[in-house]
Amino acid sequence: MFARIFRLILAAWVLAFSVVASTPAHAAGGWRKVVVKYSQFEAASTTDTVVLYTTKKFETIERIVMRRDVDFAGGSLTTYTISVGKSGAVTKYQAAIDVFTGVSNGNTNSIVTTGPGVEPANTEIIATATGSHNLSTATAGQVTFFILVSEMPPGI
Repeated sequence: MFARIFRLILAAWVLAFSVVASTPAHAAGGWRKVVVKYSQFEAASTTDTVVLYTTKKFETIERIVMRRDVDFAGGSLTTYTISVGKSGAVTKYQAAIDVFTGVSNGNTNSIVTTGPGVEPANTEIIATATGSHNLSTATAGQVTFFILVSEMPPGI
């Protein structure tokens, strides 16, 4: 009797595990981590963008958190800010936040959304850097973005 119960429990566990293992990572939504280094904003101009995430069908951007890991600095730069949005609305999720060396308030984390952002499929969520001089002169800097995505079930 005990062996039969054990086999039933084991079979249920294997079935449950196989269903979870076969579910695509993006299907359930969740957090996405994106690390952006100074070298990715490499334009020889005062602004440049990096794609952080591209939405899929039925997705909602719930929250974006930016963590400054290393202050941005180098060359003749005296200011450096990063905002988060999408094409045509580069500050939709975050207005420009100072990430330059010497920021006096010590704030390294920023919750950058104020609420859900429903975007059409294939919308690129972008980080836009703006500096006082060409961004290509930067020699240091790194931020990590944590993007919380939820997904509506198809057919709703």
